This record gives sequence, C-alpha cells and structure tokens, in this order.
Amino acid sequence: MIEQSLGWLSDSQDSDGSWKTSLGGLNGKVAVTCVAGIALLASGSTHQSGTYAKQLEKAVGFILENGGKESEIPGGEPKERGGNWNQVNWSLGYSGMFLGLAHRKCPDAKILERLRGLAAQIVKNQEGSGGWAHGPGGPNTLGYLELEIMSNYCLIALGLTRQAGVDVPQESVDRAVRYIWACSRGDGGVGYSTRAGQKGAGDPGRTAGAIMAFQSLKLTTHPFYRRMVRFSTQGLSGLYKGHVSPVMHFMAGGMAPHREGGKM
Repeated sequence: MIEQSLGWLSDSQDSDGSWKTSLGGLNGKVAVTCVAGIALLASGSTHQSGTYAKQLEKAVGFILENGGKESEIPGGEPKERGGNWNQVNWSLGYSGMFLGLAHRKCPDAKILERLRGLAAQIVKNQEGSGGWAHGPGGPNTLGYLELEIMSNYCLIALGLTRQAGVDVPQESVDRAVRYIWACSRGDGGVGYSTRAGQKGAGDPGRTAGAIMAFQSLKLTTHPFYRRMVRFSTQGLSGLYKGHVSPVMHFMAGGMAPHREGGKM
C-alpha cells in the first residue's frame, strides 16, 4: 500500500515540483507540496539520494522559491474593502516543517539559509498573545486572529530550524507555549483558541500537533507535555472528527506517536 501510494505521488507531481490542489491558491499548493514531500522523505529518500531523489529535489526547489510568499485565497474579499484573507502563515509553517526535515536528513546550505528566512518571518508574524493567525494584517473577515492549530505548525518549523543551528528567540517560543497551554482547560486537550466557547474544547488531532511542536522544541519534560500525550492517546480513534482537514489530523496523529513511542 505504501509503495503504491508513493508511486502515485511520484507520478502526479507537476513539472515545476509542486502538486496540484483545487483550493487555497499558492498557499494551498505550497502546503500540499510540503505534505507530499514529507511522505517521500519518510520513504527513506532525500533530495540527493534514494528512489525519490529526483522528485524531492524538484519539491525542495519549488518550496525554496515559493514557500512563505504572500498570497491571499483566490476569490477572497479584497483588502481595500475591509477583507483580510491572508493565510501565509500556513505556507510558512509547512515550508519550515518540510525543509527542516529535508535538511535534517541531508544538510544543505541553500535549505539552511531559507530556513533562517522562514523562521524570521514566522517570529515577525507572531501575535501579541503568543499565537499565530492565518496570516498578518489584523482580524480576518470572520473577525478573529489566532487559532491554536496554526501555532503548532509555526512552532514545529521554529523547532526544526533551531535544530539546524539557527538561533530562534526563546522569548517567542515561551510566549507560544504559554498560548497553547492557555487554550486548554488543564486536562491536556488543546482547544481551538483562547476565545470563549473554544478554550478547552480539546481535540486529539490538534493536541497531537501541539505534541509535535513540543517534541520539535525538545520540551518533552514540560509539565503540560505528558498531559497532552495522555489526552491524545485516549482519543486517537476520533481523529476524523476534528474541525480541520481530516488529513491534517491524521498526519499529526501518526507523527506524534512515531516520536513519542510507548502506549501512544
């Protein structure tokens, strides 16, 4: 099954190194390309060696050029009419995760330099609360800023960038960790945000993403980490119910246990 899926991914890659998506414009194409690239990395290949080296080289090239570019959702209300559909933080977070993993498997000076730039932009886009919105520019057209799951992927990118030897401001990390904790009611389940009606509404997939973030930053001794592991372990069968693309939760629900091990 894995070989067939990897073969399908290989055959469906576009000539520019990306994978198609029907939604999200450039941000969506970057995110999907990063997820596909992570799958190919998990096969054992790198962008310089292995069965899918050619595909990974092209995917890395596409993300080096396009990851983190400002891009609003096609069809979104223009900014001049009061709309803010900027979602570049998804592009930044996923690009940092894919390139960080690619660099860890096969160190590359070009990737390292791009990671440095992505991390700087992620830190710049952090909100005062410590969390991240879909993108900069103030409240979106639905009237809110931060959402916790966005913070997970930005933090994973920062953690992998730090592991590559790039200095990441500790103050930014500390504020982000406090924000994640503030989204919970204390049982380890991470809520959608700190807003009323969303704080404490724990979800196993979103919590698994936060576990990945803590793992990336080597915060596995943090007092909140074990609570998150317990909560997510007990609820993994409900991954498909999450308020987000189910695939995003499935990915987090697989990657967090891979690093955590044990009962999870």
